[in-house]
Amino acid sequence: MTVVDAGTGPVSSWATPIRVGVELVELRRADGLPIDALWYPADEPTVGMLHVHGKGSSVLNGPSRFLPPLLPGIAHLAVNMRCHDLGYTVGTDDWAVEGGMWEDLATGHLDLAAGVAHLRERGVDRVVVCGHSSGGFYAADLMPRDPAIDAWVLLSPLTTNKNPFPLWWPDPADQVRAADLARRMVADGRERDLIPVPGWYHAISAGSLVQRLEEPEGVWLANVSHATAPVLLAWGDAEPRHALWHSVFNEFAGEGDRRLVLAGAEHYYRGQECELASGIATFLDEAVGASPWPDERRPEV
Repeated sequence: MTVVDAGTGPVSSWATPIRVGVELVELRRADGLPIDALWYPADEPTVGMLHVHGKGSSVLNGPSRFLPPLLPGIAHLAVNMRCHDLGYTVGTDDWAVEGGMWEDLATGHLDLAAGVAHLRERGVDRVVVCGHSSGGFYAADLMPRDPAIDAWVLLSPLTTNKNPFPLWWPDPADQVRAADLARRMVADGRERDLIPVPGWYHAISAGSLVQRLEEPEGVWLANVSHATAPVLLAWGDAEPRHALWHSVFNEFAGEGDRRLVLAGAEHYYRGQECELASGIATFLDEAVGASPWPDERRPEV
């Protein structure tokens, strides 16, 4: 197994190497719900990357935004996760928007599957799934469900949804009350009603909170262990979960899996976007035999 670690060279700035075009498309999940996505075409889209953003993000920021123009030799599809959409009409006579504070951990894989299907419809033969933060949690959820994916890129992935609970309610007694309230609300059919949270998004639906509390232990690592294609795990060593990602990589890594550690980088890789893109390109060249740059042109790092 080869370990790829970034050096301590100069900090890069984000400089898009070439101009790229983008098209807004609408996808449909298997259950019929629509998903907005941005399609970045390539001259010969035989390899395509599906970008999955994290909580609080969208296709307009983070790796879903800066990686497509930095890797223009392959096609890209960046999806706006349906289970993250802001819902604001529940409880009225108007149409109830799906998603929002009631993020549905159980159906996120449907969002990704719709993206993969769209790439296939576009003629993409080899699909790479790239998930950032909680997008890395959903990417892992897809691994045992779709063995036809050609490579996986996990960027600072969320490995569990349970950790914020004691941060939202530091008092153990408050934790018990919140958990009991959420479970009663779900039992009463009120899983989409919101519970105030003294931090983060400031509210969460009863159903989403119960899903987090009942998440099986070790589910992320178990899912990643089912990957049938090479996995790149990348993160910055300035992130608080730096040691965790080293540990989990050592647990699942096999032949073809790689890790990329960016010195001094934080969760959104600001200032080191080109370094991240370069590391991903090296991995893709090895994993799927595709150069993400036309005419072998690389962005300056």
